[in-house]
Amino acid sequence: MAAEQSLRFMGLDGTAFDIAEVEADRVRLENLRAGDKGARAEATTLTFSPEGLMNGELRALRFLQPTITIIEDANDATSIAGMPNFGSDDRTTSPTGGNAAAKAFPVPPDL
Repeated sequence: MAAEQSLRFMGLDGTAFDIAEVEADRVRLENLRAGDKGARAEATTLTFSPEGLMNGELRALRFLQPTITIIEDANDATSIAGMPNFGSDDRTTSPTGGNAAAKAFPVPPDL
């Protein structure tokens, strides 16, 4: 519940994932998706120290097989589908930004 509220507060409504593994210093999430048309990742690993976590700090964040859609609108502004658009009055970008120039970048190298 708290995680959902935090994600909603950040403009990431519709973010979903499966918790695959929890340990004292890391969490592994699978099937991460930011809304219906937003970014996706096969798996995500968050590594932290207990004291750092209490301060909102992570040691590492690793995405396995991320996929994003980058949108360029008529004004040459670039955004990522399904992610907060901090340079606009809209809380999040539209799935295609009203532009057929949306480009998907599937499976870049692991980060």
